[in-house]
Amino acid sequence: MAGIIKAQSILVLWGYSKGKLVFTISAVQEALASEESNRILLIDYENLCKQPANQLLAIYDFLEIVPPTYYHNFDNVEYEAEEFDQALGAKGLHTVKGKVEWKPRTTILPQKLFNEYNSFNFWR
Repeated sequence: MAGIIKAQSILVLWGYSKGKLVFTISAVQEALASEESNRILLIDYENLCKQPANQLLAIYDFLEIVPPTYYHNFDNVEYEAEEFDQALGAKGLHTVKGKVEWKPRTTILPQKLFNEYNSFNFWR
């Protein structure tokens, strides 16, 4: 079965250190250049929030799964990854409650580091 990587997951790891950020970006670049790159689907977080139904259809298509006939309710979604967020030192980063929608947010990264890597979007 194919693997899925969320592009914005890279941002989550930025909080550790610049060294780990570079390692993370290098690992994703290596995966995208590998023979297995056809098994990777990158989903842009902003697009996922703004167009969840379309992005979910893209995931079903990528995984070669027939989309279910039931309705996905994007107005009432609950998810949290408390332990993962705690390990990152970013409480509530992956908590979703209520409607799936785009909410601009400030970075948890030091501004200098954010500015340095903000336009580094090799996955697009």
